[in-house]
Amino acid sequence: MIFTTRDLGVGGDLGITKKLEMQPLTAEQMQQFVRAYLPEQGEQMLQHLGDRLREFGETPLLLLMLCSLFQATGDIPPNLGLVFRQFTHSYERQFRQDIPVTDESRRWWFALLKHLAFHMTKGDKLTELNVAIPRTEAEDVLTQFLEAEKFDRPRDRALKWLQDLLNHHLILLLCVG
Repeated sequence: MIFTTRDLGVGGDLGITKKLEMQPLTAEQMQQFVRAYLPEQGEQMLQHLGDRLREFGETPLLLLMLCSLFQATGDIPPNLGLVFRQFTHSYERQFRQDIPVTDESRRWWFALLKHLAFHMTKGDKLTELNVAIPRTEAEDVLTQFLEAEKFDRPRDRALKWLQDLLNHHLILLLCVG
């Protein structure tokens, strides 16, 4: 079995004896990745990034997001928050187009995700965040949100739109136990 975690930092090792640590990409590896992913635009993107390459590209996923955005727009957002936001919008529009979804559902995705994210920041303590919540809790949170927005059949919509978010990989269902 393989388990992955973020650095626990608070001590403890979960009793795992054999550990591997993922290292950030080197500047050379990042440049190779960009040139391979964008053979026509790679040099232009690297020049555009300049000194921000280290900040934006230490992980392959972030680098992939940046390359995808640059390929589509020819530009790099000024900060990581905008990278995530613009990539999510682009991903949502282009990916999984074969899965039917109503325009109404798609229009509400941003608000639904924002509401779920806000709910997850409210842990038991002021400094506690929930990185995952049970599906039933997500269903309840979205139902209450849609009730407040005066939708008819808010529970039905919450269940359907939550499934749309899952189908389009905008949220993930974790299987525990």
